[in-house]
Amino acid sequence: MAAPIENNTLYRFRDMNKLFGEFNELENQSIFFAPPEKLNDPVEGFRDIYFQGDKAMWESLFTNYLLSLTVFAVDYAIFGEDKILEQHSIISSIDRTHPNLQTKFKEFLPSFIKSDEIQGLITNILKYCGRVSQVELSYYLSVIHFFALKIVFNALEEDNPENERSFNDVHIDIVDKLNKQRFEDIKDMSSKYGIDAVEFFSQQHVNFLAQQHLLLDLRQETKTPFKKLLINAFPRLYVEKLENFMYPKWFTACFMSTATNSSVWGNYGDYHKGACLIFDIERGDNDKPSVTLGNDVISASKSGIVRGKTKQRFDEIHYNHEQDSINFFDCLGLMPITKAKDEWFRDSDGKYSENIPKFDDEWRESYWNNFNQAITRKTADWQYENEYRLTLNNMFGSYDFNGTTLVYDLKSLKGIVFGIKMPDVDKHRIIEVIEKKVHINEHYDFCFYQAYYCRRSGTIQHTELTALKFKRPEK
Repeated sequence: MAAPIENNTLYRFRDMNKLFGEFNELENQSIFFAPPEKLNDPVEGFRDIYFQGDKAMWESLFTNYLLSLTVFAVDYAIFGEDKILEQHSIISSIDRTHPNLQTKFKEFLPSFIKSDEIQGLITNILKYCGRVSQVELSYYLSVIHFFALKIVFNALEEDNPENERSFNDVHIDIVDKLNKQRFEDIKDMSSKYGIDAVEFFSQQHVNFLAQQHLLLDLRQETKTPFKKLLINAFPRLYVEKLENFMYPKWFTACFMSTATNSSVWGNYGDYHKGACLIFDIERGDNDKPSVTLGNDVISASKSGIVRGKTKQRFDEIHYNHEQDSINFFDCLGLMPITKAKDEWFRDSDGKYSENIPKFDDEWRESYWNNFNQAITRKTADWQYENEYRLTLNNMFGSYDFNGTTLVYDLKSLKGIVFGIKMPDVDKHRIIEVIEKKVHINEHYDFCFYQAYYCRRSGTIQHTELTALKFKRPEK
């Protein structure tokens, strides 16, 4: 866990480029909320997802896989390598496709979903597997991928035999059925060596395919990344993107409960040349730390977005990689309930699953608890940060995917610490901006501090620069 908050104070480290560059954070009194892709921990927001369902749920998943593959193949047939297609690797609903493609897809879907290959796979999953991990699912999809491609390609060739972007140059062999013996071997492996052995076996298979794809790419002079994604890497990418059906995109702004760690100053304070902003936090009735920020989305409608002030809660980061596993089929919270039931809980004969989540208040509480747990956990390697964070979720698509900016009241900022190596010219720039704001906002309690190395404690401490204290004007 992070170190406790003392004196209602949290710290935010910034380099000069952020304070005065593109975002001009100091002048604008702004706080940038970044998506996890822009954070320095590659496993930010990691969720331990597994797949456990009945026949209707598995048929729904494999149907969606074929639909997503079909749309990707059609887009590639039209655009080739001229359009970034990775974002189209997963389709939430057939209703989001062109009516002509809907008709065509429904025609050839039975040849896939009712085939011995897929029905055999589903039967064996239900018989031999409990929870199927993401890696294990990638393995199963990679095995049936060329069978699915063959069906899709044949359908496309029927409608467009003379297409110059034809897939005739792709050699495809229909895969053998995933036979009973293979699943028995996996179950035997699990009973003898544990579930980790099955995970390792599946991961090795996925890694082997990735190595093959890399070698093939290196040997070819003409680079066709999206074609290779379609032919080779699609199963892995699809499994990664499935999480987009579960939880909304999120953004975060990071703060810390201490400002004494030299590594923190080095990593986030521009090698000690940056600054540390000192924020005064609020305490609500439940004693939860928070801050009031402006420019947030209050509501959105066809007439536009209404912005205003909201109170944002700080969440403490827990430095423990362990978290509760969550079932994909229990967490489909980003689509209307009726649509979710039709797309993910109905089999190929139109029969609904008997295990559809209730989507009631208890479900919603569990859903959001799982969401928050994932975005407030980091591995123990990061514990030196003592982080508390503000988070926004993009449930209604109101925020830009690249991040969003909110603003704070100047009186929430009670001081700035100059880094040990900050040049005087940068100190002057900060002082000039703050001086104007202090007088406009009558925030005369604002303080400047200078960081220094304390030999006794071996930490970075700071002392107030009392000569820079702003005086109230005489009445």
